[in-house]
Parts: sequence; C-alpha cells; structure tokens
Amino acid sequence: MALRPEDFAAVAARDDALTATLVNEPNPELRHHLTHKLSSSKAKIRAHRFKVEQTIVDSTRAKQAKFREAAGKADLNTLMDLIAEDINVNAADEKHRTALHFAACQGNAVVVKYLCSHGANQSLRDMNGNTPLHLAACTNHTSVVTALLRAGADVRATDRMGKTPLDYAASHLKIYRRRASGGLTPQRRTKIFEIVELLTECLRQLDDDEPLSHMTAISSQLKTMESDEDLHSVEDVLTNLMQLTLGRHRPA
Repeated sequence: MALRPEDFAAVAARDDALTATLVNEPNPELRHHLTHKLSSSKAKIRAHRFKVEQTIVDSTRAKQAKFREAAGKADLNTLMDLIAEDINVNAADEKHRTALHFAACQGNAVVVKYLCSHGANQSLRDMNGNTPLHLAACTNHTSVVTALLRAGADVRATDRMGKTPLDYAASHLKIYRRRASGGLTPQRRTKIFEIVELLTECLRQLDDDEPLSHMTAISSQLKTMESDEDLHSVEDVLTNLMQLTLGRHRPA
C-alpha cells in the first residue's frame, strides 16, 4: 500500500483523526510500515517547518537591528521603508534599547518625532532603566526632550538608580559650573541659556508654575547681563531654584 499525497498532507496539517485511521491499519506488517513512514514524514515536516520558522525569525531580527541602526544614524529613508513592511518599531536589542532610544541619544529630533508618530513607545526602558527621555536629557538634546515630552514621555520616570530625566537635565548645570572658568563670555552665556531651555522644557510637565516663572525671569536676565557679577548671580539663582524644585518633586 503506497502512501498517497493526501496522507502526507494529513500529517503536515496535524489532522490527528485521519492520522489515527492510517496508523490503525488491520494488517500488522502494513501498519508497522505505514507507522514508520508517517513518523519519518512527520519528523521531516517538523524539521522543515522549524527551518522555515527560524529563517523567518532570523530575517525579522536582522530587519529590526537594521531599523535601530537607521534610527541612530538618522537614516529616515530606511526607517520609512521598514515601517512600510510593518516592522515592530518597539523591538529591542539585547540591552533592551529600542530605535527611539538610539534616536534620542543621538539627538535627532526629526527621527524622534517620526518614530513617535508611528507608534514608538516613550516609556520603554533599557537594561539600566533609562527611557528615551533619560538619554535625551543626559546628552543635553533640548529639541529631542521637547519632542518626547510633547509625545507623552514622563519626566518623573526613574531609572535603576532612582534618577529622573529632570535630575539629569539639572546635572548639566552642576557639571558646567564645576568646569567653567573665567568671566562672562558669549560662549558662557549661550551654554547657560541652553541649560535653562532644557530645564524649562522638563519643568513644563510638572504642572508647577512657580519654577517656570523663575525660569522666565532667568531667561530675561541672561539676555541683559553685562558683568561677571551678573553671571554669577544668575548661576546662583538657577542652582538654588533647581535644588528646591528637585526636592519638591522627588518621586516617592
């Protein structure tokens, strides 16, 4: 008795009822032969199915890696092509970093906005607990911070060390003051203004008008200050303001 194509199809489709009928052939020798053939066919089918599935998985992972790389390099054309193929925009690597993490860290606001508009999750954390907003604040990319906050990112989110994006934004002021030397220069004025912009964007989400009003006043002072004394006064006010604000909005 030869196995028919539909018999193999029955095994491939995992049709247990038909397979049982074939195996229960009354002739013992024929049943043994048939069972062996079916087992062999089933093993081959399973092996082939596994190979096909593994190929699909490998191809998907390769595309996801390419997507993350494109986000980090601001390769918008590649991002658009892969999104058109219905790629998972939130797929993460072994360190739990998504395409949005890479784009945020590199400071490309255009890519960040594009990813967010196509379903990128701003709340996903990498292995260190960093959201994309943590990385943008840490790397002092104000335009990216603004884009993420407008897309719904949480400035109160904490990483594994309990730090929020606001903590990292404020740390730029400490680092700047520790490294700064000399008096009032255009470069120093610009740097302070960049820090104020970054902090202002983070503070907007806290629903706390008091520090925001102070930031507005500080911005005005930055534009008009003329002496080293003015500079140091603004830096002192800004430092004290952030210490008070961080203390008041420290996560429970």
